[in-house]
Amino acid sequence: MMIPPMNKATFWWLVLVLVSLPVAAHKVVFLGLPWYYPEIAVLGALVFWWLDRRERLKFPAVDRIILLGGVLFLVGATVTLFAHPFTLTGLGMLKSWFFFPALYSLLIFSECQHRERQRILVKVLLVVLTLTALQCLVSYWLGRVTYDGRLAGPYASPNFLAFLMATGLALPLILLDDAARWTKFSRIGLALSPVLLAVTLLLTRSYGVILAVCLGLLAYGLWQREHSWRKSGAVLSILFALGMFMASEHGSEKWQALFTEDPRSSWSSREMIWQAAFRIGLDHPFGIGVGRFQELYLDYQQFFPPYLEWSVPEPHNVALAMFFATGPIGLLGFTLLVGRTLWLLSKERTKSTMITGMMTYWCIFLVMGLVDTPFFKGDLAYLFFFMVTLSALAVQKELPRELA
Repeated sequence: MMIPPMNKATFWWLVLVLVSLPVAAHKVVFLGLPWYYPEIAVLGALVFWWLDRRERLKFPAVDRIILLGGVLFLVGATVTLFAHPFTLTGLGMLKSWFFFPALYSLLIFSECQHRERQRILVKVLLVVLTLTALQCLVSYWLGRVTYDGRLAGPYASPNFLAFLMATGLALPLILLDDAARWTKFSRIGLALSPVLLAVTLLLTRSYGVILAVCLGLLAYGLWQREHSWRKSGAVLSILFALGMFMASEHGSEKWQALFTEDPRSSWSSREMIWQAAFRIGLDHPFGIGVGRFQELYLDYQQFFPPYLEWSVPEPHNVALAMFFATGPIGLLGFTLLVGRTLWLLSKERTKSTMITGMMTYWCIFLVMGLVDTPFFKGDLAYLFFFMVTLSALAVQKELPRELA
């Protein structure tokens, strides 16, 4: 049976969301409201989904615990926002970081039950992130770096770029089983993309993200379905490159500051931020609402001299950030989402590269989350929900093409 035209249109609007991620911060104003490019694409997908499904509204079965986690996550974010001083900025963050990415996740789950569609989405995202890496490398070649020589590209912080590159490095692993059927040109692209992503990541000099990638790749080697010198060689090559980078950083000012207990090192700054965050948490046990950490941090910073950081939008820990933004209800939902996803992946017996690649991503995400917050930004929020959905789809039985 041919896939209905509306069904195809919905899918390509979902693809367009991924294509628009590099410009996720750009917006248009319509009816007095700001609409970001990924949101416009999500609305387009929703329109065609409705036109296709309005006579047969049947949604595929979703794992109940993942669904419960998602509902609690959104409810927690909403309740926490409205339980505290209301701001339009906070409402905009709720729309752009929670509800639209969650809607995108549901549409993917509905329209991408077939493995081929899932692979297309992963390929598109890999191409998008690789082109982003290439753009940033050109920027580095032109000398456009931060004051301390780190590569940030078009992003406000090198860490934001590092989060994207780390996500990208998990994607080729997901596609390895499928690569044998590709053209020679596509296989060359698959081999080159992690090189560009890894080099860009190294130039950000984001130690926490680099460590997360190292641990994720080591875990991938342990999770392989069967021994393969090709797979092991690829992982070892990337780890070798990362090891060489750490060796080259050994004498740098940033490295010395990190390991000599310099009070102005990034680690010392994080310690002070965490101290302030715990104090805020004790005084606000039900969260503070999305986008309000910076405001309260400045009030509490006075208790933790020497005031190393003045601009801290998030507390450099994903669990703390989720607690403040979504309260205990949302944090429980987030824990259920990620925990159930990891449980389902770990129990999957096939251990295809799609499964092990997804587990690698979650390992990287959680390690990054110990010292950073790889969520509270438009493109990062979409990536989080995308990977949750892809993980849920990877562990369920594939529907026949005519039903997908």
